[in-house]
Amino acid sequence: AEADRLAFDRAPRSERMVEARLTIVSDDGDYRAAQTGALGLDTAVNGVIEAGLPALGDRDLAAGWARGLLARAQASAETAAFALPPSLGFLEPGDAVTLDAGPQGRAWRIASLEGASVRRGALIGAPAGPALLSGPEPGAGEPSETVSRPVIALMDLPLGPNQTGRGGLLAAGWARPWPGELVIYAGADLQSATERVRLTAPGFLGTLLDPLAPGPEGRWDRANSVRLRLIDGALESRDRLAALRGEGLVAIETEAGWEAVSFQSATLESPGVWRLETLLRRLGGSPASPASAGARAVVLDGSAAVVPLTEDERGETLTFAAVPPGQSLTSAAARVVQAVWTGAELRPLSPVHLNAAAEGAAIRLSWIRRGRIGADGWGAAIPLGEEREAYRVELIDDAGAVRASHETDAATFLIADPAAVFPEGVTAASFRVAQIGAVYGAGAAAAAPLDPAGHL
Repeated sequence: AEADRLAFDRAPRSERMVEARLTIVSDDGDYRAAQTGALGLDTAVNGVIEAGLPALGDRDLAAGWARGLLARAQASAETAAFALPPSLGFLEPGDAVTLDAGPQGRAWRIASLEGASVRRGALIGAPAGPALLSGPEPGAGEPSETVSRPVIALMDLPLGPNQTGRGGLLAAGWARPWPGELVIYAGADLQSATERVRLTAPGFLGTLLDPLAPGPEGRWDRANSVRLRLIDGALESRDRLAALRGEGLVAIETEAGWEAVSFQSATLESPGVWRLETLLRRLGGSPASPASAGARAVVLDGSAAVVPLTEDERGETLTFAAVPPGQSLTSAAARVVQAVWTGAELRPLSPVHLNAAAEGAAIRLSWIRRGRIGADGWGAAIPLGEEREAYRVELIDDAGAVRASHETDAATFLIADPAAVFPEGVTAASFRVAQIGAVYGAGAAAAAPLDPAGHL
């Protein structure tokens, strides 16, 4: 009977492959590990193929290989059992065949043959086209027919090493398959959004797997570690000087904003899961605040780009959209988010080395300013970085209430009559100092006890 000669079967949905991830050696000059992949259209299943290939190539070529790998896996989910008539006795395992029955257009390959007079065997589905590792010379590649919704992170970060200005949020994006570039729009709403920048390379984005406690500023943090899962890419350890230069930066979204962190040690714990240790925290004056598990993290590897914004947009909740080229802002391929640019790059850094010294019945307050631009040198003085030098000084009682607030244009302030401000004494009082920027206003503040070592 016909049913005895040919019977078709298809793997259950739970066993079908929906994604292929391929790790290669990236031909980007650094020859570091790079991961690319391909997604199928059926997002209701969770099958993932992960493979490593010790081959040098660019991401576009490797993405074609990953698509071929996924196509082979998806095609092989369809099988057929058959009895081979004597007239086709010349066929052998591995041969490609076509059938009049079964799924239209499906190519098949003979997986096995048994028997002598009556040969029975199995067929598996095979993708049409060239072999898996064939492809063009490395280059831009053909645009992917599958358009996926990108992931995007918009970071309000302070200036990094050797930067003098930015003028907007830092954007990093990722999509699989990568569409070649992502177009970033911004505006008061989606209807008024205009194109601001294009991301030309995918970023390394991920999430924290464990909470991260606040850490010290300006000192190595060996008590905490960052454990995160990257959806793409790889990390590498750095030596001490490289970490101090700001290499190997990661931006982490904390409860108070984005913190810039450098690290020395990067350890791969499992596929895509990394542990970063010996941390340099709160770079550029970024906030000291805890980050919860699930918080976003972005590797600042140069793939991010600035979304230029105007001064009248600073402090406003704006709508941002990231779309592949040629897609509308209302399409399923658009990622729409809201974010606020506070101008963290403009925020003056907190002063350091706060001191209170007795001068007779008065108290002399002093501090040392820091600079956010060009202040990494070891010269006698650093650039001011602001239009003028100005500070806000607040005198605070033991309950946290501000008893007095003053502005001064020098890194010192004299409390001529402390008893008038604090009749109860200054033993439990403190003072707080913040540098004032002409654009940003009062920046990050530093605080210290007001009692000058018990002299008053």
